[in-house]
Amino acid sequence: MEITPSVTEINNPGYQPRNYRGGMGKGRFRSFTAAYMDTDLWVGYNSPDDERLTDTIKEKVLSTIRELRAGVEAYAGRDPHFYRALTPYEPTVAGPDIVRIMFDAARRAGVGPMAAVAGAFARETARALEDIFNLTELVIENGGDNYIKIAHPAVVSVFAGASPLSEKIGLEILPGQTPLGICTSSGTIGPSLSFGKADALTIVSRDPAWADAYATYFGNRVKNASDIEPVLDDIAGHPEILGALIVVGERMGIRGQFPLRILEKP
Repeated sequence: MEITPSVTEINNPGYQPRNYRGGMGKGRFRSFTAAYMDTDLWVGYNSPDDERLTDTIKEKVLSTIRELRAGVEAYAGRDPHFYRALTPYEPTVAGPDIVRIMFDAARRAGVGPMAAVAGAFARETARALEDIFNLTELVIENGGDNYIKIAHPAVVSVFAGASPLSEKIGLEILPGQTPLGICTSSGTIGPSLSFGKADALTIVSRDPAWADAYATYFGNRVKNASDIEPVLDDIAGHPEILGALIVVGERMGIRGQFPLRILEKP
């Protein structure tokens, strides 16, 4: 199976079609998309239960992302720094679990809390589904920020814009290594704020919110291809990061426990 993440998308008023989803998990998952305002998820799952569960699962996904968004917006209305902060800070008022998760990830990675929003939404949506449904496999893709739990090996390919390596390389993930968060940031494509120039910087961590925040932090530090090695060396000093892949133009670097796979593209 091949899963293709694109770049992180946060508070994006100019939505871009996610055409890469057409080939995600084809022939392996039952899947659907669920969108509410600027949250747009692709959900792939396998279950030993009746396949007619799809409508029920989709209803749960939609109700969950509405609830999560309401919690974020309610908190932001009481904390004027929340949406704009680029560095960690302590919450000024009490907030719901989704906000706490974002602040924790921001504190770990050294970024603002919104850098973790897409990964946090993927994590909490997965948790809501797994609390109710008997799912043997579950992938939630949120604009390139992914929650992945699999029962068979998978390759997560990396979309890197105009780089000749885009969608031609991927990380092999084994079932025993999941659940995982796999998140990608880019300084050359997509609407998200980045101070770097990486075509793709992918982080793998146990927690999707952590992976999202770290992808932003390290993505900000890659200004050119000469930064690949020193940034990967720094990443290696963070035990909560299980793997990383950086692409800048025709050059790339990798660290961690996930083998690189070369992908055949038509």
